[in-house]
Amino acid sequence: MRSAAPPGFWTRRSPAGHAHMAGDSGSVVAAVDNEIVALGLARDCLADCCLDRFVTFGSAKRRAQICRILLPQALAGVLSVLLLYYLVRRHFGVVAGLLAALALALNPISILTNRNVTIDSTLTLVLLLGAWTVLKAAETGRLRWLLLTAFIVGIGFNIKMLEAYLVVPAYGL
Repeated sequence: MRSAAPPGFWTRRSPAGHAHMAGDSGSVVAAVDNEIVALGLARDCLADCCLDRFVTFGSAKRRAQICRILLPQALAGVLSVLLLYYLVRRHFGVVAGLLAALALALNPISILTNRNVTIDSTLTLVLLLGAWTVLKAAETGRLRWLLLTAFIVGIGFNIKMLEAYLVVPAYGL
């Protein structure tokens, strides 16, 4: 597999300037140097991405377009975390609610979908709203909450077709 990579791809330089293989475990110092170099590269990539994305937007029209597209996804992500905290806290306590909200907020896939132009964070919010209405229907025994759940799953279907139907068996339990 290493032969498929470009020459020098697996070789990294430590802060001291020593070249070594990325998978080499010859000494503890080499392994620590690998980690320092990898963390430094990741930090540099994140800094470049943030500078490109937030400082140099371009024209005012471009900034407005980005806010209209990215802001709803970010808001849906924040509201999903808050709604998940509320749902879990009601039945399992504050600590479980905080852990569930923290898991959703720090999940790498959730972070990526909340900051991109994908519609997944909106779907997550809609399906969490559906879970809330299912719980209300189970608590009150009223048909209108169950019909509202069906309506919300229909909205989820309009957002991202068959992925919204993945939760229907769980709603039935």
